[in-house]
Amino acid sequence: MCRRVLPPGHPNTLYPPVGMASALIDLMRFTEAEPLLLSAAEQCEKSAQARRMHWPKVLKSTVKLYDTWHAAEPGKGYDAKAGQWRARLAAVPA
Repeated sequence: MCRRVLPPGHPNTLYPPVGMASALIDLMRFTEAEPLLLSAAEQCEKSAQARRMHWPKVLKSTVKLYDTWHAAEPGKGYDAKAGQWRARLAAVPA
């Protein structure tokens, strides 16, 4: 609905996919959650307003995705991905 009502790239269009990704992580449906979060991160990198509104949540959710995925499937490099996103989260000003 957000995408039908709001213009493309509007920051509020990120609420549904980020929320859906969180639910998918809890259901251990990692391959479905990953593109939602990576797309949200890309939108945050392109838009200062989206970044202000969503960046910390997107980063935390992406760290959670890769940490949880690593716990479920160790040895596949998801711990390294979690570390990369954790470093990006640590760089966000408090």
